[in-house]
Amino acid sequence: MVKHNVYPLRLTLDGEVIEEEAFLVVIGMTQSIAGFENMVVDAELDDGLMHIFIIKELAGVDMVSLLPALLSGDLKTHRQVTYAKTKGVRITSTEILHANIDGDKGDPLPLELQVLPQHIRLLVNSVI
Repeated sequence: MVKHNVYPLRLTLDGEVIEEEAFLVVIGMTQSIAGFENMVVDAELDDGLMHIFIIKELAGVDMVSLLPALLSGDLKTHRQVTYAKTKGVRITSTEILHANIDGDKGDPLPLELQVLPQHIRLLVNSVI
């Protein structure tokens, strides 16, 4: 049976603390994450929220059942997933772990992320 490593993580989400042994934490702000177009079906570009999926230990049937949940947009209801929405998150661990940011190795934990609404101004040329 294939079993993936899990890591002790502490996530602080807008003041609420979640401690989990997790295989993976996925954070996104739109419906599309990692090429899965409907991973967060209720996400809005301008809602000011991060959508966080804490994926716990996966083995056997849990691993097999994760894919349909991922493809259907029901990942947040999977029994091995903790889901939360937040404006800010701090992730720490007792182990030395590095973030993976869009496929690239990131800084070591702790990792602190915050949504900064209206920090990017877009100029759009009107076309007649």
